[in-house]
Amino acid sequence: MDGRQLLFVSSYIPEKMYNRNVKDLRDQQTQKFDRLMIKGFLSNGFSVDCVSFLSGINGIDDEFETDEEGCHFCIFTNSNRTNHWDVVKKSYKKTEAYLHKYENAVVVCNVLNISMALGAVLAARKNGNRVIGFITDMPNFMFGEHSIHKVIDDFVISRCTDLIFLTEQMTRKYRKKNRKYSIMEGLADFSNLEKFKEGASEKQIDTSRPKVLMYAGSLHKCYGIEMLVKAFSRAEDADAELHIYGKGDFGNDLLQYAKNNKRIRYFGVVLNEQVVSAEKEADLLVNPRTSEGEYTKYSFPSKVIEYMASGTPVLMNMLPGIPDEYRKYCYCFESETVDGYVNSLNHVLSMDLRTLRAMGEQAQEFVYAHKNYTAQIKKVLIDLDLED
Repeated sequence: MDGRQLLFVSSYIPEKMYNRNVKDLRDQQTQKFDRLMIKGFLSNGFSVDCVSFLSGINGIDDEFETDEEGCHFCIFTNSNRTNHWDVVKKSYKKTEAYLHKYENAVVVCNVLNISMALGAVLAARKNGNRVIGFITDMPNFMFGEHSIHKVIDDFVISRCTDLIFLTEQMTRKYRKKNRKYSIMEGLADFSNLEKFKEGASEKQIDTSRPKVLMYAGSLHKCYGIEMLVKAFSRAEDADAELHIYGKGDFGNDLLQYAKNNKRIRYFGVVLNEQVVSAEKEADLLVNPRTSEGEYTKYSFPSKVIEYMASGTPVLMNMLPGIPDEYRKYCYCFESETVDGYVNSLNHVLSMDLRTLRAMGEQAQEFVYAHKNYTAQIKKVLIDLDLED
């Protein structure tokens, strides 16, 4: 396999370039997911090259960079005349050139990045190479059931030789005879494990200070953030604080809540590394997303693994797309109502900090042992018969 060569086609760009060019800090979780996938392939013996397109920024065209992992990037972005078909053609040409150089290489692409994935899939199939598509959301929920984007994306998925899904429920839509697939709900970044553990051991159990609850993610009402804020306002612990990071349609209402209740603090959108640092310092991490809506069957919130990797305990709902193995490593809301959230917050906030820390440490050990990027990609390679 030409030294185990792999071409990763997506919107991912090196962290330093992202921080320098993407001022609105959009799509941080997508960037992180792709980065950890790449690190997983690298740690499993592949040499990885990337072809990346990131919309919304100008002035970068065929810029070549090498990140700290030794991964080579060819990056292009918008110009005033760039359209979707230009991106398709460029992705096709870059992929084809790579496959002429490495005849037995594997191509991996994010199928939701339609233009990039279409070009890569067409080139890979023309040259007879394996092309693995990974699906992090269902196209009908992402683009609309009858949109042209979904039609094209379904074509892209149909032309992939192998697929990676987030949840078991996804496989029922796109699984077909003789096509290999793997299920991988997410990846934990264990590159800083010792630093995490050192920070946890140095974290003092100070019972005199207020407990800090934290939520980081989308602030859209459909994800339960309004219920969380209302429930927190009714919680019995009058000293606890709720720290919130992110943006969405509840943002303006949240500012009003924070104005009226000084224990609710809104930090807006910050770099993921700042969010991760805050997650380690908090006493309880909360994900208020409910199971309402069919899309939750096909969803695994990326925050679940990131939360658990911090060593701070998690309070959440067990959504249909979350495997049962996670249940014993988190606290669960009593019910998906404001009253249920109030009761659960009161219950967890009444626990002493040592008990909370013990739960957080158990969850951290679980995701670092079984969900780290090396283990998760190794599982994918075994499922797809690509293990060396």
